[in-house]
Amino acid sequence: MLSRLSVKNFALIELVEVDFEPGLNIITGETGAGKSILIDALGSTLGEKVYGDILREKDDKAIIEAIFNIDKNKEINTKVLEQDLQDFNESIILRKEVHQSGRNRSFVNDSPVAADILAGFGDLLVDLHGQHEHQALLKVKYHLRYLDDYGGFGELLEKVGNAYDTVTALIEELDSLKSKEQSLKEKKEIYEFQINEISSVNPQLGEEEEL
Repeated sequence: MLSRLSVKNFALIELVEVDFEPGLNIITGETGAGKSILIDALGSTLGEKVYGDILREKDDKAIIEAIFNIDKNKEINTKVLEQDLQDFNESIILRKEVHQSGRNRSFVNDSPVAADILAGFGDLLVDLHGQHEHQALLKVKYHLRYLDDYGGFGELLEKVGNAYDTVTALIEELDSLKSKEQSLKEKKEIYEFQINEISSVNPQLGEEEEL
C-alpha cells in the first residue's frame, strides 16, 4: 500500500508531501490544481519514462519518492532479496531523480538500480488505470497470479513450489551422480588398458639389472 508520496521540483510542484491512510483515499480539486501531476509523478517512481522538460522552471533536478507498506507482500520481499537490496522490513522506498541533462537515476531502498528493475517493483506495487497508463490487468504474465489469488491458492502454491524445488534439487543431484559414474567408468577402462599393456610385457623381478 502506498503510504507516502513526496514530489519536489516536478512540473508546477515546488514541494508536496502526501500521506495516505489504509482504505480509500480520494484527491479532489478543480482543473489545474495538480491532481494529474501527482499521478504522473507517482508513475515516474514506477518506471514510467520522464524527461528533463518536466522540471520546474530553473531547477536542475526533480526528486519523486514513494514509500509503500509491504508487510504482507511476499513477492516484493522476495524480489528485494533477489536484487540484494537493503531490507527495510515492512516498507520499500522507490525514488526517481529526473535531471535537466536527461540522465535520470532510479533507486530502491536508497540503492541505485536500473530503470527496468524499478519498473519491475512498480508492476508489483501499483496498477495505474487511465487512458494512457499501464494496466497490469491486461498483461498476460499476471493473469495466472490473479486467478490464484482469487481462488485462495496461496498455501497450495507454496507447497507445490517447495515440492518443485525439492524435485529439482534431487534431479540435479542424480545428474551429478551419473556424471561421476561415467567418469569412474572411463578411468576404470584406462586403468584396465594400462594393466593389460603391462601384463603383455610380462616384466620380471630383477629384469632391468640382468639386462
